[in-house]
Amino acid sequence: MKSLLKRKTKGIRSITLLLLVAMWCAACGSDEFNGQFPVKKTPPAPVTLLPDGVVNFPGGATITYQLPDETDLLYVKAVYQMPDGSVKEEKASVFSNTLTLRGFGRATTVKVQLITVDRSRNESSPVEVEIHPEESPIYNIFESLDVKEGWGGFTLQWNNPLKEKIVVQVLRLNDDVYEPIEAFYSEAAAIRQSVRGQPAVRADFGIYVRDVYNNYTDTLKLSMTPWYETRLDESKFVGIPLSTRFTISVNGTGDMTVLWDGITSANSLTGLYYINPWLYPPYIAINLGVKVKLSRFRIWSRSDYEFQLHHAKELQLYGTIEPMVGNNPESQNTEWTQLSPESFISVRPSGLDVSVPATAEDIAYCREGEEWEVPLDAPVVQWVRIQQVSSWTGSYGLTFEEIRFWGAPQ
Repeated sequence: MKSLLKRKTKGIRSITLLLLVAMWCAACGSDEFNGQFPVKKTPPAPVTLLPDGVVNFPGGATITYQLPDETDLLYVKAVYQMPDGSVKEEKASVFSNTLTLRGFGRATTVKVQLITVDRSRNESSPVEVEIHPEESPIYNIFESLDVKEGWGGFTLQWNNPLKEKIVVQVLRLNDDVYEPIEAFYSEAAAIRQSVRGQPAVRADFGIYVRDVYNNYTDTLKLSMTPWYETRLDESKFVGIPLSTRFTISVNGTGDMTVLWDGITSANSLTGLYYINPWLYPPYIAINLGVKVKLSRFRIWSRSDYEFQLHHAKELQLYGTIEPMVGNNPESQNTEWTQLSPESFISVRPSGLDVSVPATAEDIAYCREGEEWEVPLDAPVVQWVRIQQVSSWTGSYGLTFEEIRFWGAPQ
């Protein structure tokens, strides 16, 4: 009797287990629905367009409307066709009465259908509205491009007053094919960039601008000859001793060799750090170890204080070939030759004031080092003096992490 009861119990458990497995498999095989199941089939009322409810702008438009009096409204969607034929949707919650559509290239006319959707996924009849997006900013940016031959390549300048997120792509013609060699990502209002590392031979280059929506301008094609330059050999550099005008900060070092140790993202404790209680603009001097016609130089400032504290804002560059001047840390600037009639200015990509913390673009810019070109008519030098005229906060401290020079050795 007990044996029979045990067999029956075991059989019931097996059947129950099979039923549970079957239910689980059925659930896995079905499409899972997320959200509320439909509770009605009546479509919601459509939106009502407002007078002057369309505001067109470069690359897009904003549509303003009045929501219907529906208690279970979920969202409003805009359905429209892009110039390339693709169909797009943009949604706005019931807590808003506007939809902004972006990503258009050339000025165009687009018919947009506005549809309300309720919580039962019922859709209203569409309300059609016509928008007229203006030309994307990339075309004006492209027209503003200023390209000039330079050391090791060429320089690019452009204006982006609307601060559109763009990419400026640079190409070089190799074996009848234009190949990408550099891409600049930016949303700064005005910027200057340099293409480097090109041989000093005449070549064909191309430049175009695109936005994050994959709208492209035409390609500007140019034939240019980069000027010859090479990076100077830092193993030949000799740092000139610190002037008695300055004091080494306890938060840094006075060892000049840290400026060419290859470490560009060090903190203040491992970088050159001078302070000056006598309010004399601080400077450093270096024997480059070779007579050279300088083309450019790049400086990395303190990596944890971008555009803050002692970060240099205005610099002056001096040079000489006279050992008595170059090796004397107390020599006056008047004994040196200023290599540029104008100061070299640190420019913050974001354009923000020093009171605002550095943006991601500001920091990325500093991590690459700030670079300035030396005028073509500057004389040949062997010793250089870099004087910090002012910092971003008006302090008289100097914090450099790394410095590099390029030019044509004589």
